[in-house]
This record gives sequence, structure tokens and C-alpha cells, in this order.
Amino acid sequence: MSDDAGADQRRRLRLKNRRRHIITLSVAFTIVVALAAYSLGILFWNVQSPLDSLSFRPTCPTERVTPAKQPVSVQVLNAGGRSGAAGSLTEELKKRKFKVAKPGNDEDPPRHDAEVQIRYGKHAASEALTAALYFNSADMKEIERNSKKIDIVIGGDFTEPRKDDAVKEEMVPQPLPCAHEEPASQQPTSSTDAMRQLPSVGTHAIMG
Repeated sequence: MSDDAGADQRRRLRLKNRRRHIITLSVAFTIVVALAAYSLGILFWNVQSPLDSLSFRPTCPTERVTPAKQPVSVQVLNAGGRSGAAGSLTEELKKRKFKVAKPGNDEDPPRHDAEVQIRYGKHAASEALTAALYFNSADMKEIERNSKKIDIVIGGDFTEPRKDDAVKEEMVPQPLPCAHEEPASQQPTSSTDAMRQLPSVGTHAIMG
């Protein structure tokens, strides 16, 4: 009797272990299939990762920056593919009292659907803010540069600079635009890109 009970207990134990093994394999298989499907979705159907929103979470400076007074030194670079656009904007900015350098071309266009990209060194935040205020949207990009010269890179969405009256209303101390840092895997090799959104001042705001 005791032998039968022991054998029955061993059978139940084997059955329990077998079921546990089957459940473990089923869960592992489900996870593998889900990960494979998700990976294919990212590669072929542009499925967005839930981590993407965290990657672009804005970091907003609180320290106010005073926009620089003219003349601000700028160079206009064309990355939008429209011939003559850099030259035309250079002439227009010259009329707005910017100190302009000879226009040129560039292969690193604005990001996040911005009109222009504003490149500036760490000592030229005020000058960068002044330049950004002249456009409806600006992709802000801090680069390694000791001078206060600002690069204005034209993108495909650029039309024309904002009117002087609108800009004048916003030439007041304000924080630099918020920065939406891109993940390292998506950053261009030249330098770190950041799209920054200017806070609303008066009737207009630089939009991201």
C-alpha cells in the first residue's frame, strides 16, 4: 500500500514538473514571438517604440538670456535644395542690421520640420536667440565654437524671415528654447543636434 502511494506521489510530481516545464516554454516562446514581431514592425512598418517619447523629453533651461543687440554676425547656409535661397536671405538679413558673411551650402539640414537651423557656440547664446527670433521655427544646435558667429542653415520649409515689428516685441530677456535631445543612435556624426522650442513671449513663439 505504501509502495503504491509512493509511486502515485512520484507520478503526480513528474506530471507537475512537466506542466511547469510546458508553461515555462510557452511563456518563453510567446515572448520571443512578440519581440520578433515588434522588431519587424519597427523595421518595416514604422512602429514607434514606447521609449521614443522618453528619448525626446524636453529639458528646459530656466535662466533668462538677453537677446543680443545688432549687429549679430551670421552666415547663411543653404541645405534646402532651393538655389539662391541663401543669397536672398543674406541680403534680407543685411537689411535687418545683421553682419553677414558670404553665403554657402550645407549638407546638414534643420530637423523636426524647422525652417532653419541655428548653430552657435557656448558663448553666443544671446546672439543665437536673436537670430532664432527672426524665424517661425528654429532647430537649435550648439557646436564647438569660440567666436560669436551664428550659422543659419536654411531647410526646405523656409519661406521668409519674420517682420521686424514682430521680432521687436520679443527682444526681451527669456530662457533659451527647450531642447529635445535625440538618442545617440539617431544623432548625426558631425555634432549633437537639438530641437528647441522658444517659450511664448508677446504674440509669437518659435515652434518645434
